[in-house]
Amino acid sequence: GCLKRTFGAKGAVKLNEPLDLTVLNNGNIAFSDHADQDVKVYNCKGQYLRRIKDKTLTNIAGVTSNQKREIIIAGTDQRHLSVHSEDGDLISTLPSDKDTRQNIFEHPYTVAHNPLTGDIIVGDDYKQLVTALSADGQRIMWRFSPSGGRDRHFFPSSICVDSDGYIFIADLYNEKVYMLDSSGKFLKTLLSRGNGLRGGPGAICTDGQGHLLVAD
Repeated sequence: GCLKRTFGAKGAVKLNEPLDLTVLNNGNIAFSDHADQDVKVYNCKGQYLRRIKDKTLTNIAGVTSNQKREIIIAGTDQRHLSVHSEDGDLISTLPSDKDTRQNIFEHPYTVAHNPLTGDIIVGDDYKQLVTALSADGQRIMWRFSPSGGRDRHFFPSSICVDSDGYIFIADLYNEKVYMLDSSGKFLKTLLSRGNGLRGGPGAICTDGQGHLLVAD
């Protein structure tokens, strides 16, 4: 738990309001900066590499990456995801059809990638729903919303997937973390207030040793 390094602490490449991050498979780290409405990429030593700015997106939120080092950004207001190369070039938007994306998303807030299936998993806090898209973004693979046992609005604030394909979903307002298998089948409520949590889980991630890290 010792602090080893800080990223974007000062200067022209300062992180003003980092909301989410993803670690690329080459060790580089991409942060979504809500204040600057961009994604900033650093190497593992904390050195700034580049800025990714998509002018078609406003109110960006979550960010993730896949095995090809493509960076996937959740654009809440435009109801879609944008896929960029590591160099920042726009590759595609998901779903590509405007009418389709408006039927799928209302406010895509958080996003994760399943390395086993290629699915792109999106948490929509307005719809109170988690939706998994195929790797090309054209098919809905599964959907999840907790049934029962919650008193408040389902806010999927953070999603992560471990190396075995298990999916973990943080429910900020109901103060729980859910565990699903790769197909989207609910397995159990892993954590809750008084059972591993002190409050609402804002962000979660897994490490290479199989640990689940939770910010609450």
